[in-house]
Amino acid sequence: MVQMLMQRPQGPLGSSLFLSDTSVLKAASVSSSSSQQPRSHVSHVSLINVQASTEKQRESVVGPNGIARSEGGSSSSCQGKLRLFVDSANVNTWRQWLPSGTFYGVTTNPILLEKAKVACHVKSLAVLANRAFELGAKEVQLQTWGGSVKELVATGSELANIDSSIVVKIPVTKDGLEAASKLINQGAQVTMTGVYSVHQVLLAAGVGASYAAPYLGRMIALGKPGLQDILEMQKIIKGVNSEMRLLVASIRSVEQLTTLAAQGVNSFAVPETIVTQLFNDPDTEKAATEFAQASSRNAVWLFL
Repeated sequence: MVQMLMQRPQGPLGSSLFLSDTSVLKAASVSSSSSQQPRSHVSHVSLINVQASTEKQRESVVGPNGIARSEGGSSSSCQGKLRLFVDSANVNTWRQWLPSGTFYGVTTNPILLEKAKVACHVKSLAVLANRAFELGAKEVQLQTWGGSVKELVATGSELANIDSSIVVKIPVTKDGLEAASKLINQGAQVTMTGVYSVHQVLLAAGVGASYAAPYLGRMIALGKPGLQDILEMQKIIKGVNSEMRLLVASIRSVEQLTTLAAQGVNSFAVPETIVTQLFNDPDTEKAATEFAQASSRNAVWLFL
């Protein structure tokens, strides 16, 4: 995964950053043939307007650091508020699923980085995040680390400066909340992670986090009523009129995901095993095969 690094524009917190080199989509050129006037009579004002329009079009398909990516800023109304994330640090997994267009982004943590054999180092994560953006992610969540509030903030600041679409994950401990408060005041987006108890969403909302991440499967393994607790968390968020999202992680089945989605939970960190199950329906595959066979038969009849 070693790539050539280059200096990129500044991130949201002001420091310079390093990302892997990548090609940038060029804005489409404007054809002069559409004009009814001869080329020599096009006014200077018209040319300025065309240039401004072209530049606006370029901004709509190029990310804040000049990286070409999907137009995530204007989600279709058909998508509603749904955000599905691939919960993995494995680039091969991203390569398999992100091009489907189904996923809003990817979520990672130090354990997932270890499994994917990615160094827990800011420069390594900059390269990793850049690869996710290239594959179509609109948002990447990276977890900060450190033994003190100062260290959590320092690392979190560096992670946030990789790209304005980075969300910094922090455990919902006392030190984590203090670090989150400082990062949010600096302009970073934050996810309070490791949520196991209903009341912790009040702490996450109180600090101004963008997401709170409850670990559904682990909660159930501890004997907690995980589904009910998460629905109660969602009710609390609505009750206090917060815009914070619940980002449900540690999902163990497709049924858990659909049950929560039906009750208004809209953000999920989906592990690879469950991602595979989401796309695997034998009846649908059979129907698709039958459609393909029918189209082939019809194509033959056209030439008889």
